[in-house]
Amino acid sequence: MHFSALRHPVVGDTLYGAAPQLQIGKRTLGALGRNFLHAAKLGFSQPRTGAWIDLQAPLPQDLREFLRHLADAAGEPPSRIDAALAPYL
Repeated sequence: MHFSALRHPVVGDTLYGAAPQLQIGKRTLGALGRNFLHAAKLGFSQPRTGAWIDLQAPLPQDLREFLRHLADAAGEPPSRIDAALAPYL
C-alpha cells in the first residue's frame, strides 16, 4: 500500500500525491527534487557465501538540509527532529 492511500504521501513523491512544495504554516519549503526516502540500514545474505551483511549509510546532505528547513519553518529546534529519527538511523 502506498502512503498516499493513507493520505500521507512520501515527501517529494508527486507521482503519488505529494505536493511539489511543502507548506508549513505560512512558509513554503523549496521543492526537494526527489522522494524523501533513504535506507539507513540494510541487511542481506551474500549470494555466494550465505554470510550476513549489514550496511549502514548516513542521511544524505540534501535530506539533512531539508529537515533543517522543516524544523525552522515549524519553529522547532533541529534537535527535536534528530531525536525522533535517532532510533532509525
